[in-house]
Amino acid sequence: RDVGRYTRQNPQAKLNAALEASHAFGRHFVAGGVTAEWVHGLYMAKYGRDPLDDVFTLNLALRYRYTSQTRGFSLEPYLFLRNLLDRRYAYIKGYRMPGFNLLFGLRVGLS
Repeated sequence: RDVGRYTRQNPQAKLNAALEASHAFGRHFVAGGVTAEWVHGLYMAKYGRDPLDDVFTLNLALRYRYTSQTRGFSLEPYLFLRNLLDRRYAYIKGYRMPGFNLLFGLRVGLS
């Protein structure tokens, strides 16, 4: 995200962090990751005289894949848990970002 795109300014500080792990065993593959973002020093107008609260989000991603070598297909369910702490943050004043939400999907591969 380009946090300065809508407010026409850059934050004073921004920190992104990620921790990911994965393991493959035979036809199975599992992966997971935790990501975090912290943004400090956003303001809406008046060059810092109308500051916004700091932004902090924490997300979790989980993925599993099964590959059949005899039938030539793969199944890959995944789950994204976003804003785990259910914080109501805003990059733009008056436009709050969604609270805790999740995305679940299934990817099917044919070969």
